[in-house]
Amino acid sequence: MAIYNNRVCRTCGTVFSGGPRAWYCPECRLERQRARGRYHSKYGYERHIGDIDICKNCGAEYVVNSGMQIYCENCRDEMRRQIDNQQGTEYYYKLDNDALLRRKNRRRELYPQTKDKINAARRARHPETYCVKCGAVINRGNYCPDCRQGMISVYKTTHSPARVVDEYGCSYNYIYALLRNQKEKESND
Repeated sequence: MAIYNNRVCRTCGTVFSGGPRAWYCPECRLERQRARGRYHSKYGYERHIGDIDICKNCGAEYVVNSGMQIYCENCRDEMRRQIDNQQGTEYYYKLDNDALLRRKNRRRELYPQTKDKINAARRARHPETYCVKCGAVINRGNYCPDCRQGMISVYKTTHSPARVVDEYGCSYNYIYALLRNQKEKESND
């Protein structure tokens, strides 16, 4: 969780460090916790786990599973997302527009300086290579696409393995057929 140094307490107005949902400074938070504890020790809880309550979003009844639950199971995830998005956008727009512009301009200033370093690192990872046959510049492999196409057609005609047709009419590679025959002989012995 991110820690922000510019949170403002809703009770006393002091600035403190806290997370994105911190509303009160540590002193006011402790006082609120003590007041809540005094109230609960005097009056008890208003809702108990297992009670039936009404969803604040859709109005459906649900069984209370925790003390902080205010939405039914169907609305829970969507409402959590909406609240989180709302608080995030409020915080974003509460920031100084000048601070946002400074950050944006800083990135623009730094990019031209770091661009050459980034591109050099990329070039080092992927150096230029040359085709073995014709010498053309290529991105990867040993042959350019034109030479590779010619090599594939030559390879297919010169390296095609001999095919053997067995007694069932199935076509096999010659080596595979030899191995199969050897296994059959071994199993018969």
